[in-house]
Amino acid sequence: SSAGWVGTATSNLDMDTYNIFDIDFLQLSAPTEVTISSNAVTFSQSFNSIDGESDANDDLDYWNGVTTGQFLILKSENNARDITLRSGVTGDKKLNATGNYTLADVDYRFTALADTTIANFVVYELSRSSNSA
Repeated sequence: SSAGWVGTATSNLDMDTYNIFDIDFLQLSAPTEVTISSNAVTFSQSFNSIDGESDANDDLDYWNGVTTGQFLILKSENNARDITLRSGVTGDKKLNATGNYTLADVDYRFTALADTTIANFVVYELSRSSNSA
């Protein structure tokens, strides 16, 4: 309703050609841990913590499960493991960024936007931050 409905959505809300205005606060779900397998991850939500295969340092080359317009915010799952987001790899479902970026600390963040309509690129870098607690 246009009268200012307030409530909890219990299913997907398809806004089609409508806009959302005056959002005071946007809250994503708590990060879900995803683990790299054969240099790939399948994402199921926007905010994720990434861990390496077999709890080791690892490289992320292929970004699966994203859709056009999806924002991704990534952080490392563990300070003891460095996760390198690699740009410029061959093939499809990859990252287009200003070089590689290593999530070397749980306080580092990487933000990207998915675009599956462009051949060979799925995720475009928006920002990276090397924060320290």
